[in-house]
Formats: sequence, structure tokens, C-alpha cells
Amino acid sequence: MSPWASPSLVSMLLAVAFAGPAQAAEAKPIEFVKNGGFEELDKEGVPVGWQVNNAGKLIAVPEARSGARAARFEAIEHPWSFCAFAAAGLRVTPKATFQLSIWAKGKGEVELAVYQSSAAGFIGTQFLKPHFTLKPEWQQLTATYRTDDTRVRTGAFAVHLFGRDSVAWFDDASFSFNPEENPGVTIESDRPGTRSIEFGVNARDAEATLFVNGARVPIRNGSAKAEIAEGLVPVAILAKATGPAPGVSVRIVGQPETDGRWRVSAAERPGWTATEFDDSAWPAATPDADGMIRGNAGALLCLRQVVLWNRDHYGPDRCILNNPARRLTAEPTRRDGLKYTRYRMPFAPDEVTPEQTQYSLIPVNPVSYSTLSKEHLEERIRQDVAAGCNAYTLSFMPGWGEMWRTYTRLFHDTAAAAGARVVLWMNYICDEGKEFWEIVRKEYARALEHYPKATLFFSDWEFHNVTKDGGGVHCFCPRCKAAFRQFAKLPAATDLADDAIMTQHRKEWLAFREWQDGEIQARITQVAHSLGRQYMTYSWSSNDGFWEACRGKIDVAFVGMPGNSVADQNFQAALDRYAADFRKRSGLGRAIGQRFVFFSDTARHGWKATVLSDDGFVHPPSWKTQVLRVVAALQGGIDLQSSNEFAGGMRYYLGEATRILSEFEPLFLNGERADALAACDHLSYPDVLVLRLGSERLVLLFNETDAAQSVVLRNRDLAPGETATVFGASSRTDSPAEMSVTVPANDVAVVHIK
Repeated sequence: MSPWASPSLVSMLLAVAFAGPAQAAEAKPIEFVKNGGFEELDKEGVPVGWQVNNAGKLIAVPEARSGARAARFEAIEHPWSFCAFAAAGLRVTPKATFQLSIWAKGKGEVELAVYQSSAAGFIGTQFLKPHFTLKPEWQQLTATYRTDDTRVRTGAFAVHLFGRDSVAWFDDASFSFNPEENPGVTIESDRPGTRSIEFGVNARDAEATLFVNGARVPIRNGSAKAEIAEGLVPVAILAKATGPAPGVSVRIVGQPETDGRWRVSAAERPGWTATEFDDSAWPAATPDADGMIRGNAGALLCLRQVVLWNRDHYGPDRCILNNPARRLTAEPTRRDGLKYTRYRMPFAPDEVTPEQTQYSLIPVNPVSYSTLSKEHLEERIRQDVAAGCNAYTLSFMPGWGEMWRTYTRLFHDTAAAAGARVVLWMNYICDEGKEFWEIVRKEYARALEHYPKATLFFSDWEFHNVTKDGGGVHCFCPRCKAAFRQFAKLPAATDLADDAIMTQHRKEWLAFREWQDGEIQARITQVAHSLGRQYMTYSWSSNDGFWEACRGKIDVAFVGMPGNSVADQNFQAALDRYAADFRKRSGLGRAIGQRFVFFSDTARHGWKATVLSDDGFVHPPSWKTQVLRVVAALQGGIDLQSSNEFAGGMRYYLGEATRILSEFEPLFLNGERADALAACDHLSYPDVLVLRLGSERLVLLFNETDAAQSVVLRNRDLAPGETATVFGASSRTDSPAEMSVTVPANDVAVVHIK
């Protein structure tokens, strides 16, 4: 068994050089779209490599501009005001220009767009100009796309069709890169990435030979270089004694964590320089005072280890598994004289394909895949609370079996004992013929019997009034129709048949449904209050009509913002704009934000999750600044999905953020943003934020670079006698109008003025 590969060798290869030099006149555009003519179909008759995004009907038809087929796309009503279909994501290069085109005819307006993703996932849409009005005859629609956002790694060519009754035919789509338009720009390759690594090799009374991937690598003056590809790479040294005190030292330059990972043997074995060789019986090498790994006079000395390098997070041989395993078995074992427990998790071959092995949580509890052992749960909650997490959401379902009731009550008791709040996420079923609100109140009361320490009820209101197929989430019962007639002030003779409502009164009906949603929220709030609890609801940040309908009817708003997006300097302006609009729309002064570490997707390949960051890595230090940015905008706190996902020391940085939130809680909760009160010589908005409450203020200085920054902070409109303190520093300045502050790398400096 080879030792675990070095995590620090996992790095990003940004580009592979474009194929050989060529005369400028001979450079031809490189086409990225596959099946741009919509000729190849899947078994359902849909063009291969294309799919509907939000809504609409996409099929292949024989009415082609060229070839045998074209795509026909029919729009249906959707809250976004357009229907969209898109090609599969294409690998693109930062700071490059691409040309998009597609031939189209029909009825409606068309917009071309690119859905952009980083190595981690979707980061935004670039809407391209202009809009095109379709005609009965074929016309070519063209647009230029530039990857100005250096995070972008893939782009999906998308077509947006506006108008509920619009229908269009499309053919000969193109997404191309022209080298003549991009001097000095290289395009990325789908081939496995490669990189060069350097070795330092010194021998004493010995002759050393270096092998990388089983091939001999020449050593010159104690140095060697080798080209490696993505994946596992075996590195081996064979030293033959030439004197009385043979020894060798070898290091991988720039990767000091590999220094102590060498395994040693005094004899060669068949295949010992290959990845698959089992070196678990070889002891770990121990260098002497001179840093040399010693051998015996006249003997051989064999050293080896296996390293792992990938261009990005999704390369081959990564140390992650699909989730969940088919079964879990545990067995005792020993390694290096220590006792361990080995967990075995078998998978079928079709469960470990590249698109299905994105990340894994390993559940170490034989009772159930989804539960934690009591000891694990207690320790998890203890660490969470120590890091500043102060609430847990638990669900309640009357039909749960004894195991789930026992486990959820244990979770409730453990969280409450640790000083955390318990929030009840309610799901209920109404039996036909019974009074709905009577059942709701009884179910909420029954939930409190199971979770007596709960202080807040919570519901997830993620409902489209118009669904993807155009049918909508509607209730056309006589009571709803009667309420709608009164809401819309329609005459008694108005036809309110289902189809008539959707065709003749659609706008009024959708407004009624939003009003109805708001009234339901008000009734749930009344139920919660009658039980001595508060009520919180969640919906998408973009569900504007719903949030407006909730005005004055709920206690706490929980919004999906920023959700899957990284809360960094690139997103701060969007956060602040949303927060200001939300306050006006909902009448609430604050909202709880949402930020996921991972995101699960079950739509295509079963259970799958990816890290939600710009490059696919967790970046634990960034969670300190992300939490502070979200709370400074929304001012109500933040939901972090599940603490099972806190990886790589995240709790430490979350604790750093919550210490600041706790110390200055009144400013974060009740302060107003006044960013114009501060200015810096090297930082500006969105990296300089100010919260003000009366004569007190808090200045947040963010540094999202890899080097510390010393800045001069100038604070405006100060009152006489005000002083400033940098959080975490013992000193105070009596002259805060201009002060020097050092902001550590990838961190935030917090200046408190009062």
C-alpha cells in the first residue's frame, strides 16, 4: 500500500500551449460546439449535447437550413420572462474573445448568452447584445463573448427565447476562437495536464539513480527534472554503496511535506518503481543528523513514495469517493504499531465514473448512512458551538420510525445542552375533509412535544406559480376561485373555468396566488405565536412577489443569497443591491443569508456534490471574510447548510468571524451602511465597508490577495474625542482621522470607532 499522496502537489495548470507556430494568414477559427447542426439525436429525439435550461420544448425537425435537421424550440410562460436551451459546457480560456452565431427563423425575440462556470461550478450568465427579432426567413444571429472574468473555465452557449407564444427554428450554431483576434492567447486543452517537477538529490559514499514513473531520470550536479502528467506518480531512488557510510538525501523542490514520506528497503523487489507496488511492509525512512537516509556498507538502498498531482480538483486518482456506499463494515487493524479502525465501503463499477465522484462525507455509524454516532454528534456540536454556530434546524415528520425519532431527539437534546437554539422545519399533510388550520396547529404542537426546546418554526416556500411545463402549482377548487373573483373584482358572470383563468386572467391569477401565499404565511405566523414561538420562512432570493406578499406577515426572512455564489469582492455589490431592494420590498430590516460549502445535484448522475468556490477547493480562510460580507449586507445572520461539511479547519475561521459578530453585534444587526465615511490609499469598495449606529462605527477592510497590505485609512465626519481600535490589537489611537492599518493576507481588519 502506497502512502497517501501529497495534497500540496495538487495545483492548477491554467493553459496548455496552442499547437505549433503558424503563419497568421493560415490561422483558422477553432470550433468548440459539437453537433451545432442538430443532426445527432438521442433516443428521445432531442439533439445530442443540447438541453432545455428553465422551460420550453426542444425537438429536432426536418425544416433545416443545411443538413437534414434543425432544432425547433417552443416557449412557454416562465417567471424569468424567457425560455432557454443551451449546449454542453465548453472549455474556455480567460482573457480571450470568442464569436457566437446561430441561424434562426420564427416568431419572438432572441438573446444569445453564455453560462459561465469556474472549476467549482456556475458563477454567472453573460447576456450578449443585441436582442434579435425573428423573421419568417432564416437570418444569422451573431455576438461576441469575452472571458474577462479570470475565474471562468467553461462556458455554455445559450439561446434565450422571449414571448410566451414564441416558436423558433435554429440551425448551424457556432462558438469559435480565432487566433488572429487573440494574439498571445493560448487555448486550454482537454488532454491531461502536465507539469515539470524538480528534485534535489545528494549522495554520500553512494551512487544514486532516480526513477519517475519507472523511467530513469538523469541527475546533474545534484539536481534533476522530470515531466509528470496528472494522477499518481511513483518516485524512487536506488543508491548503491561505494564507501563505508553510504547515504542519500532526496527532496521534491517546493514540496517540503514530502520530505518525511519516504519508504525504505535494503533490497530491490520486482516492480518496486511502479505505482501499484505494495510498500506497506517497508518502514518509514529516518534521516540522520546530516539529513541523510543511511544504508549499510556494501548494500543497496531503495527509497520510494507516490505523489498525486492534478491540474484541477477533478483530475484522475483523487482521494474521494461516491456517496453513499452500498454498505459499511469496520474492522480493527494496526499500522506502525498503532491501533486503527479500517472502514470498507464497496461500490459498483458504474458508481465511480468521473462525473459521480466529486466529493464524499464518510458516515461512520453502522445504524444508518444519514446519522452520526452519539459520540461523533456530541463532538460535532461541541466544536460547532465553540466556533460560534448558535442554531440547528431539525425536521419533524409524524410517520418517522423509532430510530429516527430517537436520533432526532438526541440531536435536539445535545444542541440545547450546548446552548444552541433549535429551529423546527415543519412538513405536514392535510387529510381531506378536515379543517386545515386546526391540523396545522395540532401538528406544530405535537412537534413541540418532541422538540420542547425549539424557539422558531420554519417552512421552505420554494414553489413556482408557473412550473417548467407551464402547468403551474395551482389549486382551482371552488373556494380558491371564489377568493380569486373577490380579489380581482370580477363580475359574478365571469367564466372561471380552469382554462379560462389561465388564458384570460393569467396576470391577475398569478398576483392572486402571491397574495394567497402571503396570507398563508400570516396564518402560520399566528399559529407559531399562539404556541409561544416565532416563525421564519425561506424562499429564493429572486422570488420578489412572494417576499412583497410577506410584508408585515412573518417574523424572520431566510433568503437564498448568495447561495451557491462566493461572497467575495466580486459579489459584494450584488449582495448590497439585493439587501437594499429586499428591505424596501419586504419591509424587514434584515434577513438571514445562505452560503453552502457544497452543493448536491441529483438530476443527472445520482447523488453528486461539488465545492462551491471559484476553483473547486474549500479555502477555509475565506469563510471568515465571506461570513462577514454576507452579514454586513443582510444584517440578520447566515445559514451554512450543514456543519458536517466544515472541512479543512473551517470552524477556526468561522470562529474568527463569529467573534467579530458577537463583539459588535448591535452594529451588525441595527447599523446602517455608510461606506462613504472611510477611504484608503490601496483599498476601496467593495473591500472597504462601513457600518454606523449613532456615533459609533465599524470599518471592515478586506484583503483578498496572498500578501499582507499596509494601508492608510482615512475616516470622515468624526466627532470630537472619538477614538479607534483595531480588533485583536491592544493599542488605541486618539487620532482616527488618518491611521495606518495592516490587513493580513486573505483576511480582514476591523476598526472600531466610538
